[in-house]
This record gives sequence, structure tokens and C-alpha cells, in this order.
Amino acid sequence: MVNYVGVGLGALFFIAIFPNIISKEYLGFIQLILGMTLVFAQLVCLGTANILYKYYAQWRGTSKLNEFNSLSLLIIIAASVVFSFLFIIFKAPIIDFFTRGKDSVLVDNFFWMVLPLVFIQSISYYFETYSSMSQRVTVPTFLREVVNRVLLIVTVFLLAYHLISDAIFVLIYILIYLFSLVVLSFYAIRFFKFGFGNPMDFFTHNLLLKNQSSYGRNTLAISFISALHNFIDTLMLPAFLGIGALGIYARPLILGQMISVPYRSISSISSPIIMEAWGRNDIEKVADLNKKLSVNLFLIGLFLFCLIVVNTDNFFNILPPEYAIAKSVLVIIAFGRMVDMSFGLNTEILISSKYYKNIVYFTLGMLCIAIILNVVLIPLIGMTGAAISVAFSLIAFNIMKAIFIYQKFNFHCYSKPYVPLILITIITIFITYFLVPDISSPTFNNILNTPLASVLLNVIFKSSVATLLFLGPILYLKINPDLNDFVRLIISGKIFKGGHKMDEL
Repeated sequence: MVNYVGVGLGALFFIAIFPNIISKEYLGFIQLILGMTLVFAQLVCLGTANILYKYYAQWRGTSKLNEFNSLSLLIIIAASVVFSFLFIIFKAPIIDFFTRGKDSVLVDNFFWMVLPLVFIQSISYYFETYSSMSQRVTVPTFLREVVNRVLLIVTVFLLAYHLISDAIFVLIYILIYLFSLVVLSFYAIRFFKFGFGNPMDFFTHNLLLKNQSSYGRNTLAISFISALHNFIDTLMLPAFLGIGALGIYARPLILGQMISVPYRSISSISSPIIMEAWGRNDIEKVADLNKKLSVNLFLIGLFLFCLIVVNTDNFFNILPPEYAIAKSVLVIIAFGRMVDMSFGLNTEILISSKYYKNIVYFTLGMLCIAIILNVVLIPLIGMTGAAISVAFSLIAFNIMKAIFIYQKFNFHCYSKPYVPLILITIITIFITYFLVPDISSPTFNNILNTPLASVLLNVIFKSSVATLLFLGPILYLKINPDLNDFVRLIISGKIFKGGHKMDEL
């Protein structure tokens, strides 16, 4: 729920409103900075958060945990200094790559903001991992998805109406994430006993140091390559089409990626449970949990995919006409993310297992596929080529993981409900998109005084029809018992108490 409040805010303002009040170049610049920050923050972490994820259960309640906390923060600070040094050296060719050799006031003057943001994000990522291992992700998620977005939305409005300068906007942007880090660190220290120890003592009598270092190196590669893949289109598109094109491309990209929000939430809370199951070598529990969560993730992904496809035209009707060239991007990205969710928690299962090194090769293969396809397709078909590159490489990545897991552990994520869910989705999209007429019209525009209100009314109508056509048969036929349980929880009001089925997990 917290995730979708944040995503809803982002969709409303950064997708529907801001393209009409600030330039596509500014939107592209914000997206570029965000992409670079999240990619390089993974690198600066140097695998510390991943080592914490792996060994937290063993260290909990011991001095080793506090010692590793101190060591990790020192490593992140040192890595940030080295990164800053290299960033300054290579700043000119990096800027030239993104601006295609042309002058860009935003990139030339404010590209430096990547440095403090990478440092802040890398430490935030460590604290978020610490909270996640305590199975408490709501507050970190609220800070990241809601607080940061609300403050950023207010700042963009101030910029759009010329109440602040570009320089003040950049400063406030950095302070927003710094504020979030301060609150997050206080939360971890106050409620989850995040402590500090002598970092040198961590190496004393540590018989698993070699294994810990190996795990950190390999998962660092996984995290960095995965983050790079997630933003490879964002980083490569400006080199071919310019920053403005990225501003257009990012609108449907953000909306299409909304499908993955439930995956991130379920992954955060399920990862420690999977790790504990592997610690007991309980393969049966891992397989059962993966199969149950996979069908739920797939159901949610299909439902959101339906809503996005049937409202594609409405979405672009509220944007400036020049954004219409990216209409295909939305459907392609949404399809790729929906298929990704159908494979369940393959990544989390492999990272938690003894075969975690193999996923490095799968992730590297996914990145190589994406880069090659981007280089080939973007010059040929523009933004659509970037979307195809991301979706195809993501699907190939999941197929590789699924085959490997089946070969090594003899289980997979698919079950009988997948077939009726796919059929219901196809029928829902066909009826809602092709047979159900739009209710927006000049008459509605006159009554509501604005085309925007008419479009929103049509979105509500189309979404309501799609919801009934999709959820009705699933609930009636009891294709997924978890959904029926969820509806009963909502009706009874017990859903707001939380903790549903945690004992079973």
C-alpha cells in the first residue's frame, strides 16, 4: 500500500502533470541523474549490504554485527572518495557522451550533483537492507516512495513557476535525499539496535572471512550489473537521441515499470525467509514458497498489465502531442515486466543458495543482450528499440534462471492457474480495448470544462470494466484461493491489522 501511494504520486505528477509545465529536457535530465545515482550507488556499496543480507542471521545478537556495520560505513566512505576522484577525471567525456557533443546547460552546470547523491544513496541502501533483514520495510519504503516524492514534487512546482532557480532546485534535490537518510539512520539505530563496533575486530577470529569476501564480490557484480541493466536504456538513449528524447521516453517507461512494485515489496519481506530456509537446507519450503508467491505475482502483474493496455490511449491524451511517439514503449515495457513477475523469486532463490556465483553470468548475459540490442535497434526504430531491448533481455534472463533452478533443484514456479489467468487476461483486454466504447466526448468536455477531466473519467470507466472482467471470473472460479482470502480480509477489515499469513511463511 505504501509503495503504491508513492507510485501513484509519481504517476500523477511526473507523468501526467509535469510534462505539461516543464520542458522534456528537464525531465530527461532528472531521469538521467536518477539512473546514474542508483547504478553507481550499487558500485560504491562494494557488496557490503549484500554481505549483511547473507550473514545477518548468524551475526544477530553478537558483536560481529556492530563491527561489520562500522567496517561497511568506512568502506562506503572510502569508495565514495575514489569514485569522486575518478568521476572528476572522466567528467568531460561522460558529459560529451550524454550530450552528443552539443552544449547542454543542465548537464554542463549540474552534473556534479551525482557525487553527493551517490554517497547518500549508497549509505541509505545499507540502512534499508538492515531494516529489511529485521523484516520491517514499511518505514524505509515510506521515506523512499512517499516522503521523497512529495518533497520533490513540491520542489519541481517551485521550479516550474520560477519561484526558485536551477541552482536552488539542485541543492534542494540533494537535501531531500539527505533528510531521508538522516531519518532512516535514526530509525535503524533507535528501533533495531543498529550499533557500531571496532571495525578491525571484525577480522579477528573470523574463519568465514574468505567466504564473506567472495559472496560480497559476486553479489556486488550482480547488484551493479542488474542496476546498470535497469537503467541501460536511460543511459544509452540520450547518446543516440538526446536528453529531450529521454524526457519523452521516461514517461511511459515509469508507468510500465509500475507493474514491478508488488515484486519489490514481496521480495523485500520474503528474502530473509528464503535465506533462513536455505540455511536449514529446506528445499521443499523454498519451492513451495516460490510457487505460491509466483502465481500471486503473476496475477497482480496481469491485472496491472490489463489496466495499462486498455488505458494507453487515455494516458497519452493528457500529454503534449510530441509524446505520442512513445506509445509503443508503454506496452512493451509493461509486457516485459509482467513476464518478469511470472517467474517469481528466481533471483532471490539463487542469490540465497550455494549457486549464487552463477547468477553473475546470467546477469552479465542479460546486460550484454540489452547493450547489443540498444546499439542496433535505437538507430533503426528509436525509442521503441530501447523498450524492446529491455523487455527481451529481461525475459531471456528469467528463462536462463528458471532452467538452471530446475536442473539443480528440480522445481519451478509454474502451476495450473497460469493457463486460465492468461486466457482471462486476453479476453479482458480484447473486450475492454476493442469493444467497450470511450465515454469521453465533446459533450463531456463541455460539462467538465476540461479535456483532462474527461480523460480521467474515461480511465475510471475503462479500468472499472477491466477490473470486473478480470477479477470476477477469478474470484467466482476460485482460481487463486489467496485472492479470495484477500478479498475476505478487506471486507472484514482485518487487512489493516497486518501480519496475514506470516506464520505460514
